[in-house]
Amino acid sequence: MLRALLNRLARRPAVRPGRVSTRRGGPGRIGRELFVSFVESSGGLPPRRLDRHDAALRRRRIARRFAVVGLTALGAWVAIESAHALAMF
Repeated sequence: MLRALLNRLARRPAVRPGRVSTRRGGPGRIGRELFVSFVESSGGLPPRRLDRHDAALRRRRIARRFAVVGLTALGAWVAIESAHALAMF
């Protein structure tokens, strides 16, 4: 119990969620509420894909497909050019 309390006190975030400092001229509570109401009325923000691992796997799969298609096209081109070269002799 004491350890959990000490961890909470020692590892708290520098800026607590939901609070905005107005000392440096930043938006206060009114500005944040206006922004939130604007975003809600305009349809909201686009959905974000938060799973980066799935995104990395998707990029690898697409890159692998491009590589296979490219190597297949290169092989076909080499075969056709070789057939043309042999036909000349």
